[in-house]
Amino acid sequence: MKYSVLVLALVLLVSVLASCGGSPSVTTTPPTTSPTGMPQYRPIDVVAVTGPISPINPGGPTVEITLHNSGSEPVVALTATLEMARAYEFDFAVTAASPMAAGQTVSVRQTLIGGGISSGTSYQLKINATLQSGSDIEYTVSVQISEPSAK
Repeated sequence: MKYSVLVLALVLLVSVLASCGGSPSVTTTPPTTSPTGMPQYRPIDVVAVTGPISPINPGGPTVEITLHNSGSEPVVALTATLEMARAYEFDFAVTAASPMAAGQTVSVRQTLIGGGISSGTSYQLKINATLQSGSDIEYTVSVQISEPSAK
């Protein structure tokens, strides 16, 4: 009985070691997050999140988000999701036919139907971008919505 248990244990050990001995996977594009989940590469900077913008809409405030491509590669798709009581997705007019070049800044305005802004409150802004090389970038930053400057 002792020998059969020992043989069974050795067979299990050998089979486990054999299954772990496969070749490692290779990634063709660099990862955008580290093992801790923190982004390693953030090519899109938040310049401003501004609101409410006139004219005041009774359905909800109008907010403008301005983003800057601080990377070295054009961006071919770009969205930002502002997390409030619900999520509001801002779709920037960035496509493969009309990319956001390195160093370029883009803005988009949207009325947040049913939304409300609290002064001094931080909100999460999730940025999703696709670079010209095909790399997908996704990360979340904390932002505050500032009042528009008087012009």
